[in-house]
Amino acid sequence: MPQVTDLAEVKAFGVTVVHGFKLLFQSRIMAGTIVLLKSAPPVQYLDLNGAIRNFDLPAAASSKDLVFYVRNISAGAFALTVRDAAAATVVSLAQNTFAMVHCDGTTWRVIG
Repeated sequence: MPQVTDLAEVKAFGVTVVHGFKLLFQSRIMAGTIVLLKSAPPVQYLDLNGAIRNFDLPAAASSKDLVFYVRNISAGAFALTVRDAAAATVVSLAQNTFAMVHCDGTTWRVIG
């Protein structure tokens, strides 16, 4: 499933420039731990619904080159723990913070 829509390509000086694209997104109110599928939209807005929650990424071995933008949009001061498939913490997100995570096929890492 493509994660990017409406691409436009322009060739300039031997380089292909991609512009005008839209990233698919998903906004959810959590009721417990979410296990993300690798086919999920790359932008994830998560309301923790009044509790500390876990957000589990897909297995690294089948997720090479995937990138997800994860944002904690909770109204309250609750932390979101983004974990790999083995339940190891990749990043913890406070209220109104975000992270971009990338998989190299072995490990999920925070970008930036």
